[in-house]
Amino acid sequence: MKKLIFRILPAVILFVAAIAVLGGCEKSKLKLKGTTWKLDGIYDVDTKELKVLAPIECEDCYSFTFDTDSTAQGKSTTNKLGVYLTNPVGIGIETFIAEIGDGYIFNEATSKITHYNASNTELKFFL
Repeated sequence: MKKLIFRILPAVILFVAAIAVLGGCEKSKLKLKGTTWKLDGIYDVDTKELKVLAPIECEDCYSFTFDTDSTAQGKSTTNKLGVYLTNPVGIGIETFIAEIGDGYIFNEATSKITHYNASNTELKFFL
């Protein structure tokens, strides 16, 4: 399974690929175009506990779909995000309204990302 990891203060957000086929990637450059990464939960490194964000049954909540190897469109519970893999990482959240479940937690975490590290199995985002 592919994972996307956010390091945010003492927390790490883990993403598992919902629809990610990264086989055959060159070692020198990761191919993200056409892949979708979905949030698995927020892992707190202090307590070593994983918090799964609600609503769990939402198929497209807390996900990013890459339209190029460096840009993606994302979704919280009700709002859309733009992701730009630059240094620093750019995250554009269109609105912060009408979130349900833990949507505000996701928006707050993604808005604090500054840089990233990518491999064939994980994307790590750091504060």
